[in-house]
Amino acid sequence: MPYLLCFSEHHLSQSEADFINIENYSIGAKYCRRKLQKGGVSIFIQSHLQFTTLNRDKYCVNQDIEVCALKLDSTFSNICILVIYRSPIGNFNTFVTQLDKVLQKLCTIKSNLIICGDVNVNYLQESDKKSQLNALLNSYNLFSVVLFLTRIYGNSVSAIDNIFIYTTKIDTCEVIQAMNGLSDHDAQIINLNLNTMYNNKSHEYQTYFKRNNT
Repeated sequence: MPYLLCFSEHHLSQSEADFINIENYSIGAKYCRRKLQKGGVSIFIQSHLQFTTLNRDKYCVNQDIEVCALKLDSTFSNICILVIYRSPIGNFNTFVTQLDKVLQKLCTIKSNLIICGDVNVNYLQESDKKSQLNALLNSYNLFSVVLFLTRIYGNSVSAIDNIFIYTTKIDTCEVIQAMNGLSDHDAQIINLNLNTMYNNKSHEYQTYFKRNNT
């Protein structure tokens, strides 16, 4: 069972999100739109794990960038998880600018950062948006680890959902594609070998990222 479930575009209001129940999980962080419908991001974490919610609502701009984050405590050597969503009709410049502000703030926490979400930038093709996003993330030593299709819709195929991890940790992780049957986006599962990453007692850390269109 994954330690965390990360949802992009959950479509829930604030009140609806408060009443969502997933067995053996607690909601660790969330962002819900207050005016526009749909959108939103959330993180569910196994109920027995300790964490700190990192409120990043002030950086969110509906459709342009929607984020939530939490920091896992000592068991996982202070890993920070950031989930992001960018609408395909959102302002890309705002997305990059606000994401930079979020990353600057998270850098002060001195945690190992993992970003996942639907960025609506197709990593199967070279583009200005991909170059700009990579330039920003690479400046924080974050690199994409999703190398497969994440969305098939009609005749269109793309990799617009992604996971970004600290460059020195890339060889310690495994990323798996998972068809979840809930939307036209496949899920991604990342397994981290914490024994290799931190030279602690051996155990695996698993995050499951999926998009929920229900």
